[in-house]
Amino acid sequence: MMDFSKIKLIIWDLDDTIWQGTLSEDGENGIVLDSRIVGLFKRLTDCGIINSICSKNTKEEAIPILNKIGLEEYIVFPSIDWTPKGERIHGLITAMSLRPENVLFIDDNTQNLKEAEYYSKGLMTCLPSMISDLCEYFYSEQPKDISHDRLKQYRILEKKYDAASKFNSNEEFLYSSNIIVEIHHDCLNQVNRLYELSQRTNQLNFTKNREGIDDFKFSIETADNAGYVTVRDNFGDYGIVGLYIIKNGALKHFLFSCRTIGQGIEQYVYSILDCPRLTIVGEVYNEVSKDAGTPKWINQKVSKHSVVNREKMEGKVLLQGACDLGSTQGYLLGNIVANLSYTGRKGNLVETHIHHTGIINQLLPDNIKTDLVNNLPFVDEKTFDGDFWEGKYDLIVLSTLSETNHAVYRRLSDGIKIAFGEALYPMTEAQYHEGLISGKYFNAGCKLSIEFLQDFSKKWEHIGKTTTKDYINFLDSV
Repeated sequence: MMDFSKIKLIIWDLDDTIWQGTLSEDGENGIVLDSRIVGLFKRLTDCGIINSICSKNTKEEAIPILNKIGLEEYIVFPSIDWTPKGERIHGLITAMSLRPENVLFIDDNTQNLKEAEYYSKGLMTCLPSMISDLCEYFYSEQPKDISHDRLKQYRILEKKYDAASKFNSNEEFLYSSNIIVEIHHDCLNQVNRLYELSQRTNQLNFTKNREGIDDFKFSIETADNAGYVTVRDNFGDYGIVGLYIIKNGALKHFLFSCRTIGQGIEQYVYSILDCPRLTIVGEVYNEVSKDAGTPKWINQKVSKHSVVNREKMEGKVLLQGACDLGSTQGYLLGNIVANLSYTGRKGNLVETHIHHTGIINQLLPDNIKTDLVNNLPFVDEKTFDGDFWEGKYDLIVLSTLSETNHAVYRRLSDGIKIAFGEALYPMTEAQYHEGLISGKYFNAGCKLSIEFLQDFSKKWEHIGKTTTKDYINFLDSV
């Protein structure tokens, strides 16, 4: 039986999960909302559980419906597009600074569940049939966040995540955020909130001292120094996010909410306390150090508009990859060239194979390129752009994101290779054709026809995905 008590976030599919029917095929009038859902979303939020969406749909169509049925107000970080869900869910969990072990993903497609589990080890998953169990469990739980404070905090995090993408570096963004950290000592007045924080926090819980409530109170009462931490910045007030208790010169409790990850709050407090003895128990997301000093962007004395000096990378750098390197690009300065996934010129929603070794490792003549562009709907002229082999770069950063799941095909007539879609659902096998056409299986938004797939099956063979040996051989050839 799944342990619902561990859940901090539920990620929901839309079609045949939140509602019955397929929005892209049946339209708004053809879908029927599960009558339990709106009430359950409110109950989950009352219990401090956050809700998000990961769906293969068009965002501009889905969001107005979620708003109309009264769900949008309970949702943060919605991910609605036609790309594979595994990578999106991993990114969503990371953006929300959570652990997969505290996240439940609900989807009617078992392949989506398996894919999500692959990218996020420890993730809880289930089919919509478990919604009844969720209702039974959470309607029996005592609500502990009627004012929806956790939802408000994640809305702040959502705003920060969007804002951070507009800066050239994370440090520059932190300086601009005007982070104010305060330490308070009336711990017994906040003992219930602090106790809950000590029980639920994992990623930045350095001591993992899970005392009972009476022992916890006693630790505060007999401490050499005990305090809790509040944080606010330009985006909002985060309230209580941290706790420390010092006994006999050592930190008995030292912990912070995962919402503070990446801001340096734990290092700031550790430094302000003059670095007491600390025995770290288990893994923590960030460590603290006597040598790291006090982060200068916290309680800064300079204007919040000050820009931090940054050194540019020397030499010419090529980023060849997908969304993983795309998100990294914004933090780099210097002579950076990015050859990344892109929106295709044939109307395809996304091209993920441009950085695949099956594409890079072929120096094709122009007539072959033209032939592929004219006959494959998932290939356009830009697929073969780039100067990977021309020796122009001092450093090449190559993504391996697609190697583990993309299908590689070889043309029978000349041995030319191409990479596209998921290796689990080869385009050369008739049993997957219907799903590839409908989008049930990843098709990058391409309008594949039965005629094309049948013709492709005659001319190409599926040779699987990139093996470790193939990839090592490629690296040796560079």
